[in-house]
Amino acid sequence: MLSKLEEILRKQLDTSAESQGIVFTKTRQSAHALHKWVESNGRLQAIGIKAAVLTGAGYSNQTKHMTQNDQQKVIQEFRKQMLNLLISTSVAEEGWISQNATLLCAMA
Repeated sequence: MLSKLEEILRKQLDTSAESQGIVFTKTRQSAHALHKWVESNGRLQAIGIKAAVLTGAGYSNQTKHMTQNDQQKVIQEFRKQMLNLLISTSVAEEGWISQNATLLCAMA
């Protein structure tokens, strides 16, 4: 599954400096795991993918929650195209962030 995701990201986000994407995942844990994978993937880094995690503010004993300020910072960086990939839980599905994306991908 990761090889297919890598193929999609390389194809869609390497085509234009203005291309942006959001990968939706079910849990914070999977969002953080995917972010770590993207950051350690040399082929994705070589094409300039700059990723961040965007999750909700609820509490979890497995991952640190994002404060509202943390969320706003990531959203602003995405809108200003300082980031070209968000790895997010459903917090970004509401349309206020995904309207800027050229690629939306849901991971099961």
